[in-house]
Amino acid sequence: TGWKNPPRSWKNVLSIGDSSAEQLALQDVILRRVQKDRRGLGKYCRCKTLKLVNEPDLPTLTKELCQVAILLQSLVFHDGDTDIELDDSDIVLTEAVQDGYT
Repeated sequence: TGWKNPPRSWKNVLSIGDSSAEQLALQDVILRRVQKDRRGLGKYCRCKTLKLVNEPDLPTLTKELCQVAILLQSLVFHDGDTDIELDDSDIVLTEAVQDGYT
C-alpha cells in the first residue's frame, strides 16, 4: 500500500530507560538528523531523555515508574531539549501515590 499522507517531521523524541547508551544513541540520532520544512528552512527537533536508576530493585522500580508518570506530561510539553537522570535520592512520591503503591 503506501502513505496516505506524507511522513511527518520529528518534533519531540523522548527516550526513557536505565542505560546511558539509550541516552547517547538518541542524542546522536537527533544531532545528525537534518529536517527541512517546505521552504527548505531547518526544522528543530527536541531531544528529551530520562535516564532511570540502573538495575533497580522492585520497590525502587515501582517508585520510579510513578515518578515517570508524574513527569511525563511536563517532559512532552517542554519546549526544548531535556536530559534528566534520576537516582535513588530523586525518587520522591507524594502521599497520594505512596498510599496507592505501598
